[in-house]
Order: sequence, then C-alpha cells, then structure tokens
Amino acid sequence: MAREINLLRRTRLRKYGCCLTVLEAFAERAPTWQRGCLFFYAGLGTWLAPRFGVDMNGMWSRAETILADARAVTSLDTLGLAELLARFAELRVRKQDPLRFEEAKEHCYDHVFWPLAAHMAFALQPSAVERLNFILQVAGSLHQEHARIADLGCGPGMILSDVLLRNPNWTGDGLDISRAVTEYASKLATQKGVGDRAHFSTGDIVSLPYRDACFDLVIVSEVLEHVPAIETSLSEIARVLRPGGKLAVSVPIVSRTALHVHSLQGGEDVAALCRQVGLITRHIETRLLPGFGDDWRHAFLVAESLGVDRSLPALAIKLAASQWRDSLGVGEDLKSW
Repeated sequence: MAREINLLRRTRLRKYGCCLTVLEAFAERAPTWQRGCLFFYAGLGTWLAPRFGVDMNGMWSRAETILADARAVTSLDTLGLAELLARFAELRVRKQDPLRFEEAKEHCYDHVFWPLAAHMAFALQPSAVERLNFILQVAGSLHQEHARIADLGCGPGMILSDVLLRNPNWTGDGLDISRAVTEYASKLATQKGVGDRAHFSTGDIVSLPYRDACFDLVIVSEVLEHVPAIETSLSEIARVLRPGGKLAVSVPIVSRTALHVHSLQGGEDVAALCRQVGLITRHIETRLLPGFGDDWRHAFLVAESLGVDRSLPALAIKLAASQWRDSLGVGEDLKSW
C-alpha cells in the first residue's frame, strides 16, 4: 500500500496528509482485499464520485478535521488512530451474523475503538453526512431562542456538538449505553467549544434519566435498530418531549449489519410505533445512499409530541393521535414540517 499512497501523494489529495497517513498505517495490517478496496475508494473513487454528484473533496476535508479532533480527544497519533480503526474493521469482518444486544455491547460498544469508528463514519459514509444534515435541518425548524436538546444513543457526540454550535443559547444532553462513548463525546464537545452547554451520561434509552416534558427536540439517529425494546424506548421519548416538541429519527432499512438487532422494513414501521405512544409523524422519506461498508437505504422521520396525558390507556393515546392527524390533514407521507 505504500506505493499506492505515494501515488496518491502526487495528486491533489496530497493536501490531506493526515488522512493518507492513517490510510497507510491502516493498510499495513489489512488483508489484500481491504487494501484494494481502500485504494479504489481513495484513488479511483475520488475521481469517479464527482460524476455521480458526490463531493469527495468535501469528504476528504471533513475527514482531516475529524481526524484532528479525534487526535485531540484521544491524545493518539495517526498510527494509534489507525490501530483502533483496524480493530473495528476486524470485528466487522469477523462478526457476520447478527449479534444479540449484550454480545454487541461486549464485543464493540464497550471498547475504545467504537466512538472513534462512529466518529470517522461522518467522514467516510454518505449516510452519516446525510443524517447529520437532516438533524441540522430539523433543528433549524425550531424557532425557540432557548431550547433543550437530547441526543439519545449519541455516539461520539458530533451531532449534538454541531447542533449546539449553530444555536449558541441552546443546551443539550447526550445519552449512550457505552461509557467509552460518553467520555469521548464529552471531550469532543469541549474540543468544539460547547462543553459548557452539553452534558453526557451513560444510560439506557429504555429508561431515560430525565423528567417529563423537558426537551424541545429529541434526536435518535441510527439507534433504534440497536435497541431490543423499540416500543418502550419510543414511549420514554414521548414522555420527555414537551407538547409540540419534535423527534428526529434516522434508521437503516433492511439492514444486515451484525450490530443491528432489528432489521426495519421502512420508516412506516417507526411511524406506526410513534402513533401508539402519542407521537404524530409529520415527515417521512427513504433515501438511497450508497457507501463503502454501510447500509444503502435509510429512512428519515420527523414526529411531533401531542402532549397527551401519559396516564391515559394506550387506546386513548392512539385515538388522540388519530384525531389530531385528521384535524391537521397530515399523514405519514408528508414531505415537510
């Protein structure tokens, strides 16, 4: 791979030195087929992608920034970062069949390579960039000067940090099942200059450590497919949303990734579950987002809290959701919010 990297250093990619150094270090221990994929992605892929509307220069530039942030957060050099990413790649190759949640936690979520791999996804996977932009768009639809945001299953904390960067009077809470992740996210928020407005804690989405009706926006991005009890999680989300508060969801469709305990068939699955807990769907769509080592189809959904009494029977909550939807004249296929 050293020869291939030297070739890349003679192209316009030479200005992305940190990326190329990490690629080279990663490839040193990668099998031949992975080295071939990497060279294709970095070389021919960079040349081909613009012909399909993909901004590869933007992706490389974003990767440089993310790697710089990751080095500051982890205190590792590029070789150390490559080592952690290689450990995650080995897990992806070795674990082909779906893992039970506790197995996924043992083999992946509790390890230091997980938040770094999740962070790098925002540089390398079109779906990650798309969902970040989607969340920023939903956040931009809120008009409160002061708002409180929750990012559940927050991963490395990049989404919450970016939302807070664009809204200087907002505060946010990040929750994740992994202590390695929340420690990383807290350091990243500090690195991004929003550490004083972001609080991260370790916990389970099925039992949220927040009071009722305290959030204006709840973010659940690429999380529900990892959670064994989706219905319970959505009920908890409905509990902590303020009346009129919004839920922004993204999920992979028909996923076969080993870390996903559910393979949702479409955003309609999530919309139906939202109705049961008093959340009305205001926007739903599916996007095709081809990418290396990623699910290609993802659903994006925005739901809104009805503010119904959580002590009501489930049937009464469903009826309230149905009546409110009919009165607004909106449905699950609405394309704006």
